[in-house]
Amino acid sequence: MEALKFLNTNINPNMSLLSIVDTFGRMCRMDIGCEDEMFLFESGSQVRNGQKNFLFSMVRQLNCGDDEPIQLHLDVAYRLTDENESISECSWCNSYGDMIQTALLSKAFELCKNRGIIKIDIWADKT
Repeated sequence: MEALKFLNTNINPNMSLLSIVDTFGRMCRMDIGCEDEMFLFESGSQVRNGQKNFLFSMVRQLNCGDDEPIQLHLDVAYRLTDENESISECSWCNSYGDMIQTALLSKAFELCKNRGIIKIDIWADKT
């Protein structure tokens, strides 16, 4: 999928969070041929592979007429701290612009924008 390749090519842990959000927004503007889309911004602590981190996440969900929607995921992992441990945000949006604005105005963005990124995961799956 071209959008997934775009994210993998253009996002890396050395980028600022603002640049990562901007790049995800550019991917959301790519025409994939699906008219039914939704967008998710989410943040909070999660355990993956036995490691507890704080995640700043964005999702583009595409319903292209297949039996299940496809989701393109971007998770940016940060060290869990006393500051971010209690943050939990989740917002479904009807436009990528609303999702980007929600992400940029979030408490998670404010706390993470100048912190070091531990890991970035980019993937697609069906819901």
